[in-house]
Amino acid sequence: MAEIRESVKSAIDTAADKAKGATDWVADKSEMAADRVQNVSRDTVRRATDTATQAKDRVGQWVNEAASGPVGAFCAEAATDTKEAVQRMSNELTDIVRKYPIASIAVGFGIGLLLGRTVSMTTNRA
Repeated sequence: MAEIRESVKSAIDTAADKAKGATDWVADKSEMAADRVQNVSRDTVRRATDTATQAKDRVGQWVNEAASGPVGAFCAEAATDTKEAVQRMSNELTDIVRKYPIASIAVGFGIGLLLGRTVSMTTNRA
């Protein structure tokens, strides 16, 4: 009977050792998988950041190319033309006010009344 008991105890110890070994193996493999996932995630984030940075740089380059090319020249010319037109209108308006000062005051007063009434009506509706 003692022999059977020792044999069973030995079998149980062997099974326990094998179970512990299997548990340790699974824990090691899980830790390796977690490290691999972490490394892949880190690499993916790094690649996404690099791609976004490259895209930003390329768009900036396109904008600079457009501004220095025909589009930029067109915009600069349009801005110059607009500035000159506004200056001409301002000079003409100044000349009219100097030529007809009382009529200019009356027109300004009338425009002010219309704007004030429009603003007050809009404010009252809200």
